Amino acid sequence: MNIRFRLFFFLPVFFLLSTKSFAQVKWVNVDSLYAPLPASVQVFKTTDSLDGKPFIAYYVRARLKDMKLDFTVDTTLGRRLTPSKFYEKNNQPLIVVNCTFFNFDKNQNLNMVIKNGKLVGYNIHSLPMRGKDTFQYRHPLASAIGIDKKRNADIVWTLTDSSKRFAYAKQSLHLEFTACLKDWILHPSFNYIRNMNLVLLLVTF
Repeated sequence: MNIRFRLFFFLPVFFLLSTKSFAQVKWVNVDSLYAPLPASVQVFKTTDSLDGKPFIAYYVRARLKDMKLDFTVDTTLGRRLTPSKFYEKNNQPLIVVNCTFFNFDKNQNLNMVIKNGKLVGYNIHSLPMRGKDTFQYRHPLASAIGIDKKRNADIVWTLTDSSKRFAYAKQSLHLEFTACLKDWILHPSFNYIRNMNLVLLLVTF
């Protein structure tokens, strides 16, 4: 029997741990607690303290090249769903992982999301700074993790626009790219970056 397992990514909150902190914890394989699992998927857990404070964490290792694993995404535009609701909505996938920042006021993702080659979530490139009547804005340049049709994972810097079919992406952050971003924010258009030979992001999930 050919069984496919779905690994579902909604909205990773990524925990950025220093090498020193990461070395303090001991990861234990807990596959038996979630059996049966595909041979290419492993689950690890730690209950060690982190910097002297209580700490419980999990991580999952999954082989991208296993064609029985189906990596896919979903978004929350206009709605607010818990992980349990995503689990129910997406036919009870093997894993549900939080993968973008989220705006609770507008119930929307704040990062680029691509599903089946189509942009379904966009970066927020202008964020107001503190103060109700502030005229100052931050302009973060977002990155994205993608898995292509050949099951290769990669990370790139990205620009998105809801009027454009595809996102623009670049592997490294050069000065001309940041200068382009500044001009693009002041005058929203892809004319600035179309002539810079940027890599067109065609990630398919």
